[in-house]
Amino acid sequence: MHPQCRRAVAFIAAGLELTDVGRSIVDLTSNQVCSFEGDLSPKRVAISNAEDGNYFTGASTNGVLSIFDHERRRFFTFERDGKQFWGFDYGSSSYYAGSLEGHLVQIADEQVDRVFSYSLGFR
Repeated sequence: MHPQCRRAVAFIAAGLELTDVGRSIVDLTSNQVCSFEGDLSPKRVAISNAEDGNYFTGASTNGVLSIFDHERRRFFTFERDGKQFWGFDYGSSSYYAGSLEGHLVQIADEQVDRVFSYSLGFR
């Protein structure tokens, strides 16, 4: 999964589960701050990365969000159960899974066989 997609997944997972999350996340692997703008709900995603302008849109079918990465022109899915989430990235043909612990999001990316961590900003 592309790093920008993972950052979007981290933001989506946190935004759907937590109420005190701000618009920024810190990618602890690259030490980059990413800000997102837009609308997010369990049924609809329309967010953009404020740094590079890339946007992600999608809708839910039977509880599964199908999200389109407009920059790379690829889909990925997003499902969740509380603080656990998972999905499939069609761009890399691989699965990912993650969890939230407090304001830390961790994503295990099957494509690179690695876990990535993100810290969440507060409102």
